[in-house]
Amino acid sequence: MKVERCVFSGFKIYPQRGAMFIRSDAKTFRFLNGKCRSHFAQRHFPRKMAWTQIFRRMHKKGLESQQTRRRQRKVVKFNRGVIGATVEQIKQKRAQKKETPKPTAEAAKKAKKTSAEKKAVKKTAAPQAAVPKGKGAPKGGR
Repeated sequence: MKVERCVFSGFKIYPQRGAMFIRSDAKTFRFLNGKCRSHFAQRHFPRKMAWTQIFRRMHKKGLESQQTRRRQRKVVKFNRGVIGATVEQIKQKRAQKKETPKPTAEAAKKAKKTSAEKKAVKKTAAPQAAVPKGKGAPKGGR
């Protein structure tokens, strides 16, 4: 038993039902009833008529009961080796990179402290022989 579809409404047409229209270019159209055939002849759009299956599909009517939502697949990440390095080597390098910022930050703090201490020592050190500045200062070279 072959079940056709109505060109206009989208409903099923069972054997011994409906009508067929053959256009001058030999294209065949099957209609469920005179209503569908009449609307097709008047060049009405089935998408704008609420009783057609095409309208219902476009406006997502009655899909909840028929279809269940498809599950989205979770993205799974794989660690792959790069040319010249295996996965284990890459993991070791990542672990080293995570550990290195701590010592460098501590070293930077120590360097700041030592430079600050040196500056403090210079300020507290005895001033050198005063060299006159300005108009009374001797000019160099002679």
